[in-house]
Amino acid sequence: SVFFLGGDLLYSRVTVAKLDTLITLFIGFSLFRRWFFGLLQSILGASIFWGLSVTTPFALPYWHGFIYNLGELPGAILVGLGLVACARRPHLAAFYWGLAAWHTKPSYFPVAVLLILASASSIPGVLHDKARRLATLTAMFVLPLAMWLMFAATRFGIADAANQFRSIVGFLGVQSSSHQSFMPLNQLSKIGNPLSFSHLISRLNDPHLEWSMSYISFGTKLKAVALSLGSVGITLAGLASQRPADRRAFTTLASGALSVMVLAYTYWWFMLHPTMWMRHFQPAIYIGFGLWVFWLLQISLRFSLFDRPLFRWGAIAFATTFVVWQAYFSWGISTRISDFPTERRCPIDSFVLVNTVEMTCKKD
Repeated sequence: SVFFLGGDLLYSRVTVAKLDTLITLFIGFSLFRRWFFGLLQSILGASIFWGLSVTTPFALPYWHGFIYNLGELPGAILVGLGLVACARRPHLAAFYWGLAAWHTKPSYFPVAVLLILASASSIPGVLHDKARRLATLTAMFVLPLAMWLMFAATRFGIADAANQFRSIVGFLGVQSSSHQSFMPLNQLSKIGNPLSFSHLISRLNDPHLEWSMSYISFGTKLKAVALSLGSVGITLAGLASQRPADRRAFTTLASGALSVMVLAYTYWWFMLHPTMWMRHFQPAIYIGFGLWVFWLLQISLRFSLFDRPLFRWGAIAFATTFVVWQAYFSWGISTRISDFPTERRCPIDSFVLVNTVEMTCKKD
């Protein structure tokens, strides 16, 4: 819609940055309100967690800022949006998960599939009812892909739409040679013992992998491990400490599914990934961050932290600082848009499709 209103690629990036922020704050706000926090407490709480995730020294690893628009971030946000919607609108949640899987990064595909299985399995009823729910959720999951392919066929032609579909299938590892080096099964066949500790140590000390690069600080490494493996630990502890009356089938199944995916991403990245590029570890980091937030909120409810004046005023101060910083950052970007080089400003008529998540600007 940005392009049809006369904008270009730069305006699109600014718009996506705004949407990322607003949707994330909405997710946090919804979680707080669902657990009976007040309106002000919910706004402040959501701002605190989002502010922590993007502000040094607590910023998530590989954070390049909103305008960079890496697909891993909106993918994680859409997964979270689906989790918020799933309790009351499971089919809408499946649609959000489809957006994450088909239109952000294919690495979220297994996450979406496991969450759909968890949603279908958690409803009461016999196996027939669960199978029917699974079928309808799957249809909603595929809908974003079908909508995009129809748009691509109309706007860019059937041949380009067909190339899009082949590219998607290739990203998922089916009949693709260009992505084989990143496929877990392909890498497993090369290392012999899949649990070799010596193999892990050699990779951590390999100067050719990004983990060993000088710009990946010890703090960044520590955060990467804490957000991934640490999130699994706090999830297991949270599930074990829940009272039977507080347990919900979907919460248990979804937490287990997300923990399994964090472990899978972590194993793939540390043991198999050919470059250990930090960007490719972001799905584990973002999902792990979400698990940390969810279970920390559970702890805050148990100990009534938001009812304590020191904690409440500290939260207000942090949230106010974050809002001021965000406003300054956004205003600075908006006043300098006209100064950006023209090669970064691509009108929609010059777009060339690469795949469902990437486009490039046609050169004259």
